[in-house]
Amino acid sequence: MEHHQTNAVVNRTMSDRAAHGVRQVLSRGETLYTEDDFSGDWFIVLSGVLRTCRYLPDGHRQVTGFFFPEDVFGLEAPTRRTSAEAVTEVVLMRYDRAFIDGDEGVTLPTIGHTRNLLLGALDAAEGRIELLGLRSACERVSGFLLRMDSLMDEDGYIFLPMGRADIADYLALTVETVSRTLSLLARRKLLSFRGPQRVLLVSRSQLEELAGGRPWSSPATMMQNIAYSTKRDGPTHLRTNQYVSH
Repeated sequence: MEHHQTNAVVNRTMSDRAAHGVRQVLSRGETLYTEDDFSGDWFIVLSGVLRTCRYLPDGHRQVTGFFFPEDVFGLEAPTRRTSAEAVTEVVLMRYDRAFIDGDEGVTLPTIGHTRNLLLGALDAAEGRIELLGLRSACERVSGFLLRMDSLMDEDGYIFLPMGRADIADYLALTVETVSRTLSLLARRKLLSFRGPQRVLLVSRSQLEELAGGRPWSSPATMMQNIAYSTKRDGPTHLRTNQYVSH
């Protein structure tokens, strides 16, 4: 009897953890997990910005993604393919992998159906592939900034919490090239800076032309589109990225 009761408690604890998640706070620069760690959980960012990256044998770093509020990450299995590090202070929710391995998926309280979250993660991954498919530094930097417009403040400026080195390692460019390209775009009056981390997209249409001649959707916009397109599954409760200006 005692054995069965113990199992019931353990199963209930795992179920609660999967359904409600475990809140976790990371300090700026803190590592959440490293490459090749066991992948038993996945995460949703509640606030702050986190990056995933790989450290190559030659010492170079490859940033594979930036994750903002409502973004999902850590879905790889059975081991981590990247490290996850906090760019700013980060608050996230940790969920048990069991709740995405099932065929039907689940709806998590205040967050929505796991299928919608996974679609958002897929869109973000495809967006980086599109960026790296652009040939010139101007094209890549323009496309990157267009995708960051969900970080816009009330003055219309985009706040970039990541440094130039992070952007360079994400776009497969050098820091010097990123800095030079931003200066060039500013001289052409396509951008305007207010300090090193706040940038105004003065001419979005010209930036879109530079970035392959097509409009770019920010991660927050893509998640909103996913939510609207899946109304038949019930309310998703997806919150808009906290940096979006209303």
